[in-house]
Amino acid sequence: MPRELARRLANHDDADVAAPILRKCECLPDADLIDIAWMRAEGHLCAIAGRKAVNAELTDILVMRGDSSVLRVLARNPGADMTSAGLAMMVDAAERDDDIADALISRSDLPHRVLVDLVMRSTPRQQARLLKRARPDIQDAIRAAIDASAARAYATPPATIDYAEARATVLALNRTGQLNDSSVNRFAIRREVRNVVAALAQLATVPIETIAPLIEAADISGLVIACRASRLNWNTTAAIVSYRKAGLTVAPDELQRARDMFEGLALSNAQRTIRFGSLSELTAKRSQAV
Repeated sequence: MPRELARRLANHDDADVAAPILRKCECLPDADLIDIAWMRAEGHLCAIAGRKAVNAELTDILVMRGDSSVLRVLARNPGADMTSAGLAMMVDAAERDDDIADALISRSDLPHRVLVDLVMRSTPRQQARLLKRARPDIQDAIRAAIDASAARAYATPPATIDYAEARATVLALNRTGQLNDSSVNRFAIRREVRNVVAALAQLATVPIETIAPLIEAADISGLVIACRASRLNWNTTAAIVSYRKAGLTVAPDELQRARDMFEGLALSNAQRTIRFGSLSELTAKRSQAV
């Protein structure tokens, strides 16, 4: 099929017309698919999610924009390349959708830390189902995660951290126009973690309860998204990630991946993610034992 005709059909308003082209036509460039993924609705997105190969950038857009039907197709598609941030949002959706959870547990490329996160955030009923559906080679890892989840349920809850002073400090800076990269970077380097949390919450316009668990999480993707949503630059973000906790280091390759994600993430997408559910639910329950 001529490329120009394929592009017109792929952009057709009727998803029934566009879907076969979006799903199977290999002559469509990634740039066109990305544009369509941003502009169109679920019918088009489902078709793109079902392509033989879906690159990481496109997958992230589909995860952020798609409904459960789109995420189910992506989770079942072994050719969908998923980033850490995309997987985090998929696990978040899996808490509410058993089909997504089942599809994720069946993926051969699911990282161990994501497998553990998925299992530990599931209810006992869901855990039993995931264990039954899992491949034999990962069942021991699932049993270990189930045991850890049960142990945590009986553990003493951590003491609540008081952010009143940090909030007052940040609000004073904000009123005088001094809450910016310079002040937040200084908080980070001094390891004034409460001030960092309060600053990100203020700049991203979210509750402190949304930001606080990101500082503790083993996966830094959520923290990077929060920094991007706060309009911070990469140098400040790197300082926050690197100095967030004494004794906790970030490998150079992980920091580089975080930078690539940070620089490729549109501000509006970061703000939508942090404000409207996917990450806020994720981090409220996220495990550090990954």
